[in-house]
Amino acid sequence: MVTGWLKNKALVSGTKPADARGLVTFTTVEEAMKAEKVLKKAGFNCRLAAPPPSMRKGCDLALEIDLFEQPAIARALAGKVSFMGIYPFKGAIEPLCLPGTS
Repeated sequence: MVTGWLKNKALVSGTKPADARGLVTFTTVEEAMKAEKVLKKAGFNCRLAAPPPSMRKGCDLALEIDLFEQPAIARALAGKVSFMGIYPFKGAIEPLCLPGTS
């Protein structure tokens, strides 16, 4: 019998919802770009994105992440990059294409 937090079918089956995305927000563009480098070096899948106006907290740049990795991402950034918060997000996020990136 499965009890407690294991009742969540997603955890029991090993699957997760496709829309389990989050945004890490920053006060400056430099922090967002540094955070992307730190997280990619640590093996996390993330990408720079332009958050919707309602979610812009500091600068107009955020990192889109897998929300299930939120605790690990917060630990990876701690002491290296200052961020404002990590927020769940549903809907479309406008991708950010910088010159020289794909």
